Amino acid sequence: MPLTTNILRGGIAIDEILVDPNGRNNFDTDGNGTADALDEFVEIHNQSANPIDISGLQLWDAGQRNWFTFPDGTILGAGKSAVVIASLQPGGSLPATTDGNLAFNANSDRAILQNNGDNVVLYDPTADQYIQLTYNDAFTHNPPFNYSNFSRTATRVGFVEEWGENVDGVSLVRFPAGNENIVLHNTLSPDAASPGAATRVVTNPVTGWAINEILADPAFGLTGDANGDGAVDASQDEFVELVNNTGVAADISGWTLSDSAGVRHTFSPGTIVPQNGAIVVFGGGRPTGLFGNAIVQTASTGALDLDDINDTVTLSNGLVDVATYTYGLEAGNDQSINLNPDLSGVDPLTQHSLIVGSGGRLFSPGTQVNGMAFPGNVTFDNFPIFQIQGTSHISPLTGRLVSTAGIVTAVESDGFYLQDPRGDGNNATSDAIFVFTGTAPTVAVGDLSIVSGRVGEFTLGGVATRNLSVTQISGNPVVTTFSSGNPLPPAVLLGTGGRTPPTDIVDDDNFTRFDPDTDGIDFYESLEGMRVTVQNAVAVSPSNELGEIFTLADNGLGATGTSTRGTIHRSATDANPERIQVQVDRDLLPGFAPTVNVGDTLGNVTGVVDYSNGNFEVKATDLFAPVPGGLQPETTTLVGTADQLTIASLNGNNLDPAIEQGASRFNVDDDIGSGKFAAIANQIVNNLKNPDIIALQDIQDNSGADDDGTVDASLTYQTLINAITAAGGVGYQFFDLPPTNGQDGGMLGGNSRVGYLYNPGRVGVVPDSGKRIGVDALGADLPGFTSARKSLATTFSFNGENVTLVNNDFSPQSGSSALFGSVQPPVNGGAAIRNQQAFTVNDFVGDLLEKTPDANVVVLGNFNEFDWGASLQTLKGDDLLDLTETLPENERYSSILDGNASALDRAFISNNLSAITEFDIVHTNSEFANTPSDRDPLLTRISLPNAPTVPDVFPGDLDNPIVIPFDIPDLGGVIPFGSGSLPISDILQDPLNFNGNDFANTLQGIVDDLTSQIPNLPF
Repeated sequence: MPLTTNILRGGIAIDEILVDPNGRNNFDTDGNGTADALDEFVEIHNQSANPIDISGLQLWDAGQRNWFTFPDGTILGAGKSAVVIASLQPGGSLPATTDGNLAFNANSDRAILQNNGDNVVLYDPTADQYIQLTYNDAFTHNPPFNYSNFSRTATRVGFVEEWGENVDGVSLVRFPAGNENIVLHNTLSPDAASPGAATRVVTNPVTGWAINEILADPAFGLTGDANGDGAVDASQDEFVELVNNTGVAADISGWTLSDSAGVRHTFSPGTIVPQNGAIVVFGGGRPTGLFGNAIVQTASTGALDLDDINDTVTLSNGLVDVATYTYGLEAGNDQSINLNPDLSGVDPLTQHSLIVGSGGRLFSPGTQVNGMAFPGNVTFDNFPIFQIQGTSHISPLTGRLVSTAGIVTAVESDGFYLQDPRGDGNNATSDAIFVFTGTAPTVAVGDLSIVSGRVGEFTLGGVATRNLSVTQISGNPVVTTFSSGNPLPPAVLLGTGGRTPPTDIVDDDNFTRFDPDTDGIDFYESLEGMRVTVQNAVAVSPSNELGEIFTLADNGLGATGTSTRGTIHRSATDANPERIQVQVDRDLLPGFAPTVNVGDTLGNVTGVVDYSNGNFEVKATDLFAPVPGGLQPETTTLVGTADQLTIASLNGNNLDPAIEQGASRFNVDDDIGSGKFAAIANQIVNNLKNPDIIALQDIQDNSGADDDGTVDASLTYQTLINAITAAGGVGYQFFDLPPTNGQDGGMLGGNSRVGYLYNPGRVGVVPDSGKRIGVDALGADLPGFTSARKSLATTFSFNGENVTLVNNDFSPQSGSSALFGSVQPPVNGGAAIRNQQAFTVNDFVGDLLEKTPDANVVVLGNFNEFDWGASLQTLKGDDLLDLTETLPENERYSSILDGNASALDRAFISNNLSAITEFDIVHTNSEFANTPSDRDPLLTRISLPNAPTVPDVFPGDLDNPIVIPFDIPDLGGVIPFGSGSLPISDILQDPLNFNGNDFANTLQGIVDDLTSQIPNLPF
């Protein structure tokens, strides 16, 4: 429908964007011969009937801010477009424009649009209005709130448009121009994009393809198990069967299969369907069986999501719809609908069990109704393993039926690893593959076997996880063993004298090249399934309950970013691909569960390379014997004194005193019985030396994860306080402002919050100083704090000085993709939300310092952000100093995630404290197995000497006044006090009756005057 909103100046709309110019497809916008990230462009369109002056319109992005402004005097004609390219490269030129269209160069020094999702904003400073779109389901920004230097009073015109998923090298475009409809450019045209020009539409039909069978409504029970994987699933067992009747073999790589809601599957590279052959697309699962030797794939989006009745299935080649079928009630009867007869039947499709020859069967994916293979489907082809693997992440033979041979090197509960004993000598191709049998295989290590089955790419958890796939042979493979007890292929040595992984780059080309020598993600892919030996492995992470240990080869020699304690630090430019995950697998080494700390040496570790949960791993097949490295938990040297205040930040890791009993058992544990309270208390007393104030994060209510309406956490705090005193610590008191039940994030039922413990013998809470940050005056959540833990500001008094603490537990990195994932560069989940939270906290600090410029402020806690994250810069602003940045770069860590050390917990101070503050990250948890938390506590010490107040000059209190040991003569003098005056001798005889602010403010002057008049005063 025509676009009536989301326009500026009476007709200007965003018309086309190219997000990712290079990848599996490429578009060279500036024509210099190379498609790269700077070929990105944004095009605007004048959909009105009159020319419009677009001078001063601004393009904005969260990362690049105002990245282009249309120059003065720019007039865009009616129905014309203006395109802005990110930057011209050497040898490039602006897109050729004709007939009044315009083109501009933004001269950006970097890419602007994020491949995995972003916001595009066009701002009109004259009207103080903007229009906005997102793509790839990106988090919606609030430019006046999120964007630095953006107008705080600007208003959005219309709604935030979601333009859908982008494809490498293909633009997203309105069609027709001036309409709300957004499409991929190549679905309309043979062109991938049309910067500065109208879209060229081609509608030539392609014939000869048949949608032969559709299962939209699988039956319940095993009769509905269409994909044969032994699990009935209403989504995974759906399928569409297509048959190629064009007369020639057809390459349908990149074609799409859709229903009424949108694209459900994109056919993988190398998908060639033979003449008169079939291809079947299942909703998901692990299709098991031969399926008449047809090509088999699973939905690339994770599901087909066909409606049981009334839906339309469409096969498209990207230019036109090749075949389409709309079904109604006939599809919703627990069985498929099928052409009758196969191949030559006419619409409508017929329920499968009613067709002659079906034998009453409910479906026949990959075969004709009678179970016979389609004429064009081939039998098994012989390929060596290295040809099946190929020089890429996706097998060039995906979907093909193959036979191959090798030595069994490891046996799992549902399959085995098979390796060619000779290989091809090419480091870019793996010589091994996993054979998925679904049940316990009958082979043994050392068997020489021939395997016949279907090549597939399996993604654990589905494509939505953004994990890489693993090439495997499946489809109920036939395994024939010829001999046993054969020597295993030599293991590839990882380390000096063998193959060494890259040390900084995971991926720098978004999978457009396969570079195992330079890209870590390609290096490990080239070893997929193969036997390797990690030479002289040293741990850079503790072992965990999943049996994961991250290591470096050669005892860390040649690794970058290592610390003196043996960790390896992740930075913005170094993701440390040299980390090698050693996986202790219970199938391969039953009963072996070593406990390892950072710095422990493992010796040589031999195993097979696999991929799981976002990481490549070496599954150990041989026992190894860890040797302790002797690393010990740190003890801080920053201890409180009469003039020095100590402040700790400590993550309780869902601390609560309950053994959960309710239905919501997301964190069923016993923190008392397991010793967690005692362990935390021991660290507070012995490693942190009883800090004056402890800012706690991740503290749960008294009933833990039981969702029973409990919000109060007094028992949680008191249990910890009791454990501290039992460990010989001080008698702390606690302070918090409870969250709203079920509204403030964290574990369901736990009502996680931040709070404080403080030593009342050293500090006090200033009355009414507590404030929950993240809500407005009416208690409504501010942006970024919806269903998120609120920050807590509280002012404490020490030595006559006030110190305001802001305790934080920012939103987690939920939705992040893995470093070794299918999205490159990886997605930093929740970054925009954390940036909003940081803005709110920064705003609070700014207001406080504006009112009290010399206020003492400490902002600390769990910020869940990497060193280079935008939220940290937003939080710091001009008012705060990041204490973590005062440490050497490789010592800035409070946690270890997948072997990478990072400072997710931090402390900031107001600038006035910089010369009197010391800081320590006390490494007690992150480097060690079996600790009460996965985060290290922080310790800040601030020197705040006693101020010259009345108690300093005249010690004592009202109940125990100090007696001046001599007579004070009547000096006959008076001093101004408040609105009147007081005799000096009265003040000296009973100073505590005169302790108002006016007196305190003038006391030093009084002392100076009296010293000159009365000798030998006792002060």
